[in-house]
Amino acid sequence: MTRQCVKVFEDSRGPGTCRGCAAALDWYDTVAGKHMPVNSGAVPVRSEQDEATWRVVAVFDAADTHWATCPDRQRFKKTP
Repeated sequence: MTRQCVKVFEDSRGPGTCRGCAAALDWYDTVAGKHMPVNSGAVPVRSEQDEATWRVVAVFDAADTHWATCPDRQRFKKTP
């Protein structure tokens, strides 16, 4: 079984609070250009350097994203 990971720019981190469960979290910009909430205190599994921008990329286990752990995540799910 392979680990699913999320790549975010390390320098894009900003604090936040979940509007659903009120947990502390950190917002990051993903390499793909989206915003991603990560559980506060989560530690990246590794760091890389983006060759196009030379920015440091933090690689988190997908289980550390707040989308994976929030008890109110269904409230924020977009419907087609």
